[in-house]
Amino acid sequence: MEECIIVHYGILHISKEGIIMRFKIYIIPIMIILFSIFNNYKIYAEKLDYLEMSFYGWYISVEDIYALREEYQKKPDLEKKNAMDFLMNRAQNYKKDIDCVNTNSGYINVLTYEKDIGYQNYYISDIIISSSYLGSGPIYLYSAISNNYIALDVSKEELDKFLEYNDKLAEKYRSVCEYVRNYLKEDEYIEVYVNEGIPYVGLSDETKSAVIEKEGIAWEFSEKSREDKYQQLQYLWKNREELQIVEVFDNFTISIYGLQDEEDFKQKVAGEKMEDCYYEKDFRKQGIDERLTKIKEWHELTKLSNFILIKKNDERYVDWGEKFWKELEVWLEYMKKLYPEYSYENLFHMAYVSRDKNYYTDFDTELEKFAETLPYIKNQKNPFDENEFGDSEHLVLKALLKNCKELYLEKEYAQLYDSYAKEVNESDLYTAEEKRNRFVWRLLQVEKELEELQKLDNNEILAYFGFGVLIGLCGVFVIYKNKIL
Repeated sequence: MEECIIVHYGILHISKEGIIMRFKIYIIPIMIILFSIFNNYKIYAEKLDYLEMSFYGWYISVEDIYALREEYQKKPDLEKKNAMDFLMNRAQNYKKDIDCVNTNSGYINVLTYEKDIGYQNYYISDIIISSSYLGSGPIYLYSAISNNYIALDVSKEELDKFLEYNDKLAEKYRSVCEYVRNYLKEDEYIEVYVNEGIPYVGLSDETKSAVIEKEGIAWEFSEKSREDKYQQLQYLWKNREELQIVEVFDNFTISIYGLQDEEDFKQKVAGEKMEDCYYEKDFRKQGIDERLTKIKEWHELTKLSNFILIKKNDERYVDWGEKFWKELEVWLEYMKKLYPEYSYENLFHMAYVSRDKNYYTDFDTELEKFAETLPYIKNQKNPFDENEFGDSEHLVLKALLKNCKELYLEKEYAQLYDSYAKEVNESDLYTAEEKRNRFVWRLLQVEKELEELQKLDNNEILAYFGFGVLIGLCGVFVIYKNKIL
């Protein structure tokens, strides 16, 4: 990728193609921004890695963890609430325009980076999860991969050792995920998981054991394959109305939440090889909105008002403020009329990036025509994934290219697509969710770069007019002085 020095609105684009002026009012040669945020990188695993960044809640950095450790050194008796408040004062949200109230959940994600993908390798909790003991001691840092934890009042050396060990484990885990995705078929394995600090592959075809042992990868036998799991998901999707399914999560096991009692559900799926799935009757947790407990029929779930209500009671979004939900309802109603084939769930994930009515609609003719030439690979294996994250109209991809064009005016859309989107969009290995998360992550990065450029624009405009005002004042002073003399 070429190196560019870009200053927005009237400064310089310096590239191999030459110099392009944005405004010809004035030139201030500022050469301070080097853009190299979109390197090509290898992406891991077909939804094997569940620790990629999700776009909700608060996050802190590893630097914030060390800062809290130092705070414990100053105040050994620091209470848990005060420790969480300390982190929350430093915490950020992925989007500034989502009004979030202070969380009381006692849980904060720790965001780490590998190139331009974010990972939630760690999280903070104010309890020891295995014991539910609250107590009055320190809060804890957990590894999301190993489930190991460490109190944050320890020495720097102990914290260094904990992070070093779990960082290496995360790297090993993802390398195994990458190998499995590239070299095993769906009827040969089920998952990659970590047991006592060792990443394992669950093999459903033992003839592959010698191959992966040669790679130094541990394995255990699994009677179920990913292909078997896809068949279960397709059955659930086809019969979701009869089974009154609210949500399905495909993690290490398939988790199903529905409107009917567990006994009734099991009777309906008898003989369909669903014994290893987890089922729970939904809308029963403590503190849930009473209106949700009154939903009895599946078709009621398709109403916008009920969808909003379900999301507001989702523990992932309980800290999002009322302003967001009001904006969301208006935006979803508008977008659903434009794109009726998109589910509310699908549009909801887009709304995280923007609830501006023009964001996914205001594309220039050139971009629209180019997008029509792009392939679209539907996730036929997991229809739940396709329903929630599929994007047959390339809405998120077009938004990404539109923003990239703002950074690189001299580039054609085809060039931007080849550099920043083709690898993801044209893969038949990545799930629709993986594609969406990567495009959203890149969108957020581009938005940050555009914000920085806008700040420069504003400062330069102020500097320009400030200089003009200064010259004007000097002129007034000269006139005034001459009059006195």
